[in-house]
Amino acid sequence: MELGKIKPLNLDKALQLYFMLERFLPETDGIEILDFIGTIIDNIMSENSTAWVDALTLMMNCSRDYILENIKPEQSLLFFTEGLSVNRILHLRTFCNKVKPDGR
Repeated sequence: MELGKIKPLNLDKALQLYFMLERFLPETDGIEILDFIGTIIDNIMSENSTAWVDALTLMMNCSRDYILENIKPEQSLLFFTEGLSVNRILHLRTFCNKVKPDGR
């Protein structure tokens, strides 16, 4: 897969992405998209989490093994960043904050 080939997810998968990454998402007030994505990456790395791999499997529609065996770590970070941007993660956070009935 090449950069620029990640496509937006449908709503169901976009919500899966949101809930997969929810605990790593910063608040949205006045934050720029690159800062928002950078904070997500920092939060994931600070917990030594593999959530980014799970998110990539969803965004790239491929297996975890494929990602780990075929994509260099620095390239996977670029795909992750692109996927969050293409899927408008900042807007998704705002949307989910407005419609969550359970106050999570």
